[in-house]
Amino acid sequence: MAESFAGILAGVTLAEPDISAFETHRARIESSLRSSFNLSKVVCVGSYARGSAIRLFSDLDLFVVLRRRETDWGGRLVLPNTILTRLRTALQGTFPQSFIGRDGQAVVIKFSDGREVDVVPARFDDALESGWPLYRIPSDVDHWLATSPELHNKYIAEGNERAGGKLKSVVRILKYWKFCRVPQLPLNAFHLELLLAKHGTCNGGRTLAQCVADALSLVQQRSARALQDPCSISGNISAAATNSKVDRLVAAVGASAGRAQEAVRCESFGNIGEALRLWGLVFNGRFP
Repeated sequence: MAESFAGILAGVTLAEPDISAFETHRARIESSLRSSFNLSKVVCVGSYARGSAIRLFSDLDLFVVLRRRETDWGGRLVLPNTILTRLRTALQGTFPQSFIGRDGQAVVIKFSDGREVDVVPARFDDALESGWPLYRIPSDVDHWLATSPELHNKYIAEGNERAGGKLKSVVRILKYWKFCRVPQLPLNAFHLELLLAKHGTCNGGRTLAQCVADALSLVQQRSARALQDPCSISGNISAAATNSKVDRLVAAVGASAGRAQEAVRCESFGNIGEALRLWGLVFNGRFP
């Protein structure tokens, strides 16, 4: 069983060509925007920065930190919609052959190699008491949201360390799980990482199989409800974007959690064949 989960991880972990391609895209985007905007810096955030991105499915998230002359007017913050429109226009001029759209708080670039980059405008707001930077990013077209990705990354990294490195492995496996389902499931990986770190779900001497089963059970027991940010920065962090998507996630995770726990029980009794069959159902026939 351990070999099967190791096989999943080997298949989904970013390889050097993936990293090189993302870095090339990042550099080109930064160069483009520096010619059109007064930038402070460009920061890699999201699963790529946290080390939980997976091949073929994860995108690259960039915070484009704008200087205040770009975001403030008349002593007030410009509406996010205005900034997002300007970003999109500038990027269309540099990448005319790529699809460039809008997705809530980001401008999304879909490159010809199949990789996507989400470009999120950000404004440095202040330094927290801990010293970590606090940013404002769009929560929608009319409102700004407080966030501190470096602080969140630290919180998740410490949770991963307490788990002996298993937390990020479990997150990558569950990302694979959500993409195995038909249709794909709308599980927010950031929500999942914070949730597992907060509850210590992957801590101790448990196997990856038990950790995956326990993570599914935790989401099920909470009915995938939003998680209050344990870093007390970003309010409630949803497991999925809309109520209908949460309902679909709850239905799927309920069936998978039960089968995963039964698979772990079967393995403990030496019934490996039945355990493999159950994991096959959990992963929709795509369990190694």
